[in-house]
Amino acid sequence: MSLSLSDSSLDLLAHFDVLEHVPDLRLGLAEAYRVLRPGGAMLFTVPFYPDLEENIVCAQLGSDGGIVHFRPPSYHGNPVSSEGALVFTVPGWSLLTDVKAAGFCLKTSLAVDPAGGILSNGCPFPDGRSWALTFLASKPG
Repeated sequence: MSLSLSDSSLDLLAHFDVLEHVPDLRLGLAEAYRVLRPGGAMLFTVPFYPDLEENIVCAQLGSDGGIVHFRPPSYHGNPVSSEGALVFTVPGWSLLTDVKAAGFCLKTSLAVDPAGGILSNGCPFPDGRSWALTFLASKPG
């Protein structure tokens, strides 16, 4: 939510199954937009829930810096912590609106395509409702 990079310093920003763990998804998208050069691109994956019209905010940071939970805590695997990574947002269709509201042009979203090198182990979450999707968004040049 507060990248240490200069404005317009990257041509490409890639993040994979991270956005749902950012405490303020919209602020995270705004930061991504800030650090990309005009014409730059953001490539990212997120577990996408097609049955959800609106994102579900599961938790947020409180004014004291603590975490406020709106739902029982949910964690995904985390390569740097055995405790997992807290899910702050469950992304639904409003994610696309949030990406566009940050200033991006959403060029495409690609479904899982093993022949094209886009791989997934299916839905790793107990509810089984998400699709692993790859999104490509660009900052207008």
